[in-house]
Amino acid sequence: MPVDAITRVEHDRVYLNVSKDEIDAWGWDTRPETGHMSDVRREGTAAPSGSEGGGRVQLREEELRARKQPVQTGEVQIRKDVVEEQRSIDVPVTREEAVVERRPVEPRPADETIGEGETIRVPLRGEQAEVEKRPVVTEEIEVGKRQVQDTERVSSTVRREEPRIEREGDVDVRRDEPRERR
Repeated sequence: MPVDAITRVEHDRVYLNVSKDEIDAWGWDTRPETGHMSDVRREGTAAPSGSEGGGRVQLREEELRARKQPVQTGEVQIRKDVVEEQRSIDVPVTREEAVVERRPVEPRPADETIGEGETIRVPLRGEQAEVEKRPVVTEEIEVGKRQVQDTERVSSTVRREEPRIEREGDVDVRRDEPRERR
């Protein structure tokens, strides 16, 4: 078996870059005789194609694969600030008012003599509004998380191998169209 058919060796295993069918076609289970397949020059990872006098070159191309990992993208913090504002409310209050009425009467004799210092007192009452404050709950804020699926475009430069066919001498080369890429 040619050394260039070996891709790697791990412990007691040998990994090849050719299939079992290709190994059988080349007859690598026996040592080659002189002149066997001498017209095929093998370089790099060339492998037999199964037709006498031919060879195979594998073309490789890189493909993009994306990995995802969770990262912290930000933070939400909820705190309360105290804001003062002036508010007014209208409160109905009741009060007593003194009513002084004067009305004429029919003249009649008086019991007392005319003098000073007679006083009548009438106490008046009323309601006075007092402000009382008490805290009340008016709303609640609930903070949670939800997952939202977006699409992020990632890109990178990839490489691929293209065949370069070099001719030497009077050689005709027929090329098939490449297979469609994924």
